[in-house]
Amino acid sequence: MPATSDDYEASGRADWQLTQNDHIFGRYFYQKQLFTNIAVAGLAAAAAGEFIDIPGKTQQVGVDWAHTFSPNFIDQVRFSYSKGSSGFENGGFPDCSRANFNKCPTSVAFNDNTLGFGQPNGFPQGRDVIDYQVQDNASKQIGTHSLKFGGEYAHQRQPNIFLPNALGSFTFSCFATCNTGTQSDFVANNASGFQLADGPPDETFLEDDGAFYLQDDWRARSNLTLTLGVRYEIASQAINVLHELTVQRESDPTTAFWKTSLPLSQRTLPAIPIAKKNFV
Repeated sequence: MPATSDDYEASGRADWQLTQNDHIFGRYFYQKQLFTNIAVAGLAAAAAGEFIDIPGKTQQVGVDWAHTFSPNFIDQVRFSYSKGSSGFENGGFPDCSRANFNKCPTSVAFNDNTLGFGQPNGFPQGRDVIDYQVQDNASKQIGTHSLKFGGEYAHQRQPNIFLPNALGSFTFSCFATCNTGTQSDFVANNASGFQLADGPPDETFLEDDGAFYLQDDWRARSNLTLTLGVRYEIASQAINVLHELTVQRESDPTTAFWKTSLPLSQRTLPAIPIAKKNFV
């Protein structure tokens, strides 16, 4: 089947001079895309049904408010929200989607390069990326000093749906008769390899980031300007949600996956410490 693509976009902006000292503007952007029948790994894989659809949608909203306190002092506040969604599903197996993992077929591969069949073991999958951001930037002139200061805070949610080998992945030596003349393990229903992942396919990653800065453009002399400044940044570690998940699972003997006689530190993903000395 031929690959197709559809793309719909819309955008807009509005400006409002609220008072002589206040200017506000807002903007909005929308995009919806759909790519169909995308081959996962070339034409041979496509012949085995390994092609997928890739739906995507993006929305962005931004608001900016600039206020003039005095001819020497201006402050600007910004807020933005964005949500991007993408998926890799359906295609050669129309019922196999992120919402219907159990309707996806098992993956079967052969070591003699015979064409395999079934859903590729990394699909379906998809994610949303949801961002909130607040910024404040101010500038003030004090004598020969031009000061710039402010900060920002960002919060990101990333719901993911991804569990490779959720429906199993079988490997056989050959399809019918192997080069050695022996009956294949596929006919005998005796796989040479099998992989299966067990667990929830959905997990939400969270991240919080913040930063503060101060800059001084000091006109020390008529022909000499010095720019001095400092910026501090701090960010959480989104991957630590997997640490929390494994600690919760392994702390309960009824849900533990590994032998409970092993130390908890050996049965869980380690937490990544937050860097708290990011000065630039």
